[in-house]
Amino acid sequence: MNPDEALVRACAAGDAAAWRRFIELYDGWVLRVARSSLRRMTGAAPEADAEDARAEVFRRLVERDHAMLRSLRPPHNLSAWLAIVTRRACGKLLRRKAPAALPREPAAVPAEPGPILDLLARLPSEDRLLLELFFMHDCSYEEIGPILGMSAESVGKAKFRALEKLRDLARAAGLE
Repeated sequence: MNPDEALVRACAAGDAAAWRRFIELYDGWVLRVARSSLRRMTGAAPEADAEDARAEVFRRLVERDHAMLRSLRPPHNLSAWLAIVTRRACGKLLRRKAPAALPREPAAVPAEPGPILDLLARLPSEDRLLLELFFMHDCSYEEIGPILGMSAESVGKAKFRALEKLRDLARAAGLE
């Protein structure tokens, strides 16, 4: 059993020391993901919003007697899974905000080095995450499935569709 898996199991079982260790390891990381996600979603990342999203992530992890943590099955990539939970918390936070508080135009995607990374940033977040997990983090279909809430077979099909979208974007940009 890897250390992340042991930590998740202990937290899900209600071990207070394990939960403190989990917070110590992931609190700052979740906050950084929240800032980055909010910046990508709105073009800005107010610290109060990032902190609210972080609090929502940890609230969700402990609600209903740690049900989310208990549902996580190995093998898993805890950081990638937490990134998804954090991005969803950011989306939920933004949906709750008054429409007038959100920008009228979509935020420009921050410039990243290289045309492929620019195109990747234009994909829907779930497609982008799938491709990042597969190509940049070398995760297997079996590891990606639980993170995205789908079977390993569905991951393969979703990867194919995401790559098709990326190819279409590349063609449109003249990068064949």
